[in-house]
Amino acid sequence: MTRPLTFTLLAALSCGCRCNDSGVGGVEAGFRVDVASVDFGRALEGTQVERHVTLFTTGRAALTVDAEADLPFRVNSSVELPGGSQVDLAVTFTAADGKSDGTLRLVGSGSGVSVGLTGEGVRPLDCRPSAQCRRAQFDLSSNACVEEVSADGDPCTPVSDCLENGQCRSGECLGSPRSCDDKNRCTDDACAEGLGCVHTATACPLPTHACRVPTCDPESGCGEALSADGTPCGSMDCVTAYLCLVGECRQVDTPEGFVCLPRTACQGEGHCTAHRCERPDPTDLAPEWQAPLDDGPA
Repeated sequence: MTRPLTFTLLAALSCGCRCNDSGVGGVEAGFRVDVASVDFGRALEGTQVERHVTLFTTGRAALTVDAEADLPFRVNSSVELPGGSQVDLAVTFTAADGKSDGTLRLVGSGSGVSVGLTGEGVRPLDCRPSAQCRRAQFDLSSNACVEEVSADGDPCTPVSDCLENGQCRSGECLGSPRSCDDKNRCTDDACAEGLGCVHTATACPLPTHACRVPTCDPESGCGEALSADGTPCGSMDCVTAYLCLVGECRQVDTPEGFVCLPRTACQGEGHCTAHRCERPDPTDLAPEWQAPLDDGPA
């Protein structure tokens, strides 16, 4: 009689344990969140701010929670929650000009939760530095422009036209002397304030020989060359003249038609004709510009 009773009790206890385990595994899963609302605070217009909402599972079963947020707030469309865990869900706010309100909606396992969202976008002032080597930026906390000295080495434009490669040093724009060398040995290079680099033709020295003329080569610089044949090299009249021939100054009979007097404003140049210097008759001076005179009040 004792053995059957003991067997029956053990069987009943064994069945009870198995049935209880099966019930625990079938508990309906759910979730909850740690906040009822999220304030993103103030942010510069066009920037993004991220906050997190923590989701907790209320059961052992894993579930998928669908998420949706009103613009300008954004969130991933879904989040996976392992059983008995918590997950941070990132929510971003893209700041516009002014206050924004919205709602974060979370739905999973047949239940839903709403979280209020709020944020304020601030349009920055147009901050401009008062001088070179200064930085100006909008300070969100004070709603004002804040100026500071630029970092040493920041590029700048020197005030002087004769300085270049400007760099900021302790709030001042400093530069090195401008190089105006044009690599041409036939020019004198300099820098003039208000103009910048100025290049003037080099004045090569006159040769000591009467039948040589100064020359200049951009690469080698000043030099000499033979004067053209017929170049005057001494006294002359319409009978005899000293002219350069093959680099030598020689006395020759003055060629017919040789220029003996220069042109003036009212008279053409004179030419040697039959050993005499003749020039055309004077003419009236032709005006280059004229305007009527004002007779004044009548």
